[in-house]
Formats: sequence, structure tokens, C-alpha cells
Amino acid sequence: MKASHRLLITTAGIAIAATSLLAGSPSWAKKKHHQEAVHPAPVTSVIQVGSIVEVASSNSLCGCNTFVKAIERAGLVETLSSNRLLTVFIPSDAAFAALPPATLAKLLRPENKLVLQQILTYHVLYGSIDYKKIKPGKIKTYAGGLVEFKSKKGHLEIGKAKFKKLNVKARNGYIHVIDTVLIPPGLLL
Repeated sequence: MKASHRLLITTAGIAIAATSLLAGSPSWAKKKHHQEAVHPAPVTSVIQVGSIVEVASSNSLCGCNTFVKAIERAGLVETLSSNRLLTVFIPSDAAFAALPPATLAKLLRPENKLVLQQILTYHVLYGSIDYKKIKPGKIKTYAGGLVEFKSKKGHLEIGKAKFKKLNVKARNGYIHVIDTVLIPPGLLL
């Protein structure tokens, strides 16, 4: 029995030595790495969503370049990038193009920054509001004025604007793309 016991210990020792040798071998490390690449462990990824400004600037939300340019000129990037929850009704590029001739160029001038701020913040509501939770009626905007939501033929409208894209989620709220630039009542352009 002693001989078989010694043989067992010797065999175990050789196995341990061989394992240590293989573990230190670069070819074994490559093989192990290859095996991990073939059979990766399940990974849960967390998708980070950018701020309203980052999402509006991204390629995933086409047609909002004019709005982004306007908020930069109006000094509202920080406001719409903050941690405060907001809902923004972003006019599409086509909506800005539909303004009377030369109006947009006039609004983007430095001397008209306050007027541009009034118009843009009229498109912003406090709170993160999913489209399905918007009810007909008047709601106070970030600018302080009231904007009216109406239900027409089963579809919701804001002022005279129709919704083009709904519930674009940002870190700090929702974006809803609309087809018309909303002008606060009483504001002359």
C-alpha cells in the first residue's frame, strides 16, 4: 500500500507541476483568452442617455439642427442640459424654415437673444411628460405663458402644431418633435 500511496502522491505532484507550467505558458494564456472570447460571460450593459441637448444634437433625432443652433445662440444649452426634468417640444428644421422670410436670421442675431429665449422656452414644460400623459387643456410653460393642448380627430396638438415624433427619452426628460414653431401670445416678430 505504501508503494501505491507513493505513486498517487508522485502522480499528484506531477499533475500540479504540469498545471503550474501550463499556467505560466504564453500559448496556454492565448488559448484561455481565445476560449473566453468564444464563450463570453453574460454582461449586462447600462445604456446612458444624454441630456435633452445631447439627444437633440445626435443623429438619432434627425431634423432638429436649427433648434440646437437656436438654443446655443439663446444661451439655453446649460438650462436644457441640467438635471431638472423638462419636456421640450422641438420644432423640426422644416418648422423653422416655414417662418416668414428672414425671421429666423433676425432671431439669431445677438441683439434679439431675449426674444429668442422667450420663443424657445415657450416650447419647454417643467417635468418629464410622456405623450400618453398629456391631456387637453392649458399648461404653464418654462417661459411663464400658457400653451394649449387640443385633441383633434383623436390626435393631440399643441397650439397649431402637430406632433411628428413622440417620446424621445433624454436623461433629463422627454423630447417631442413638432411641425410648427410656437410663438408666445402677444410677442411680435
